[in-house]
Amino acid sequence: MIKINKITLADYFDHLELKGLSQSTIQTNRSSIYRFITWMKKKEPHLLKNDEISVLQKVFQKNINLFKKTAGKEMNCKVGTINLTIRHLKQCLAWLLEQKLIPDNPAEKIGYIPEDRLKTKWITDQQERQLFAELRLLLGNQKQYRKVIREYAMIALMYFTGIRVEELCHIKLTDIQINERSGWIYVYGKENKQRKIDLNKSIRKILFQYLKEYKGSLKGPYLFDSQRSEQVTTRAYMRHVIKKYERRLNMPNLTCHALRHTCLHNLVKEGVPLSTVAEIAGHLKTDGTPNVDMTLRYIKPSEEEKANAMELISWD
Repeated sequence: MIKINKITLADYFDHLELKGLSQSTIQTNRSSIYRFITWMKKKEPHLLKNDEISVLQKVFQKNINLFKKTAGKEMNCKVGTINLTIRHLKQCLAWLLEQKLIPDNPAEKIGYIPEDRLKTKWITDQQERQLFAELRLLLGNQKQYRKVIREYAMIALMYFTGIRVEELCHIKLTDIQINERSGWIYVYGKENKQRKIDLNKSIRKILFQYLKEYKGSLKGPYLFDSQRSEQVTTRAYMRHVIKKYERRLNMPNLTCHALRHTCLHNLVKEGVPLSTVAEIAGHLKTDGTPNVDMTLRYIKPSEEEKANAMELISWD
């Protein structure tokens, strides 16, 4: 008799990888699904010994609605986390339905909790100046120049191009071109969508300094390597670097994603058309046209900008 392998949750995550999703996106999906499964087992103790797929097979619409109502208080989840969990659960249960493991998708008609999705996530003008002033100051110390120019190049590349941290980690030397008067990088974004981003004079200068120091000693084909690998990773290295400057400068809103948001917000402030900003950001529809709806979040003014606007009509 032929033994049929049982489908597991690992098969679903393999499915996401085959779709071209990044490892960080898959990890976020994994966290969402296991968050719900953990909650489900606490609510239904008889499911404690069940495997993950079996737990999901026993989910009803009422369970998901209850999670939606109670996860904030019981699991200290923010609204965004609850909505993300529901979204990932919808996708996972849809896959289970395709595998004929459940008769319907109980999450299909579950709505999301209303939230302000346009919260500002960029750093202020003052923080930008503080960050880069600190990096330039540290570059003056010859003993730590090599280390700092590397961190400076990484931070500046996200700030001046708006690329995602995952995209930065995957840039190869063959993806970048720097000349005296021009330069560009090719970036592979979500679902392996490729886009070309021009490099302005400021970032070309910084990258030129970095490559002058590192190009001959890189371990592999990537623009940035680490002590142990030919390629830096988002969690083990990049976020560690950003966290160091966040603490050093007492700047809790400084993150890799904040640098991306800052770049795109600055483009919008300078009057760059949203369709252009969308292409730079990699906000594209399945047909390759700009997805301006995703870029609208960068229009919202920061608290500092609103305060400055009100000062424009002050009598003093």
